[in-house]
Amino acid sequence: MGSHLSHHHPASAVPSESADSYRLKASHQAELRNDCYRRSQQAFQTGDKALAKELSTEGKLHAAEMDKYNELAASTAFAQRNPRNKGSSTSLSQLDLHGLFVKEALAKLEIHVSACRKAGVTTTTVITGRGSHSKDGIAKIKPAVEEFLKRERIRAIEDARNPGSVTLDLDVPEGEAVGWFHSHCLIQ
Repeated sequence: MGSHLSHHHPASAVPSESADSYRLKASHQAELRNDCYRRSQQAFQTGDKALAKELSTEGKLHAAEMDKYNELAASTAFAQRNPRNKGSSTSLSQLDLHGLFVKEALAKLEIHVSACRKAGVTTTTVITGRGSHSKDGIAKIKPAVEEFLKRERIRAIEDARNPGSVTLDLDVPEGEAVGWFHSHCLIQ
């Protein structure tokens, strides 16, 4: 059985491609992983446990490649949209989460909020996007960010001109409402 793993562009290489290109490679690896796992289950059900194990192992290799390509896509997208984000106080004025998956976006947001609080920054802008590039045009990052903000006692005021951008108030006095405000309405 020949391996489907490509060695032309190792995922550990320095990012030199677009985030979309890395996402496509990750998607291809996911398809190969799923195919290996499907064939592994079939082999197991027919009693060929050695082939099932071999296919399962190959599926895990594809999964690891998929994870590496997704990491490259996330770091590339983040670097392109946040060129000044090097931890300085001036870079703490804005965070752009476009091009990231929900888990990746929340990790970047958590780091950003922590850095803001450590530096004494009380107001920052976060660009979540509207979700127009998400599957079926349904936002995924924005609702996850809303939940994060409630948990962290952060107030977010949506930009009336751009619903994909919010200004965060990190210094909310005890007892005051937190969450995401839309035209003077609090989402709870």
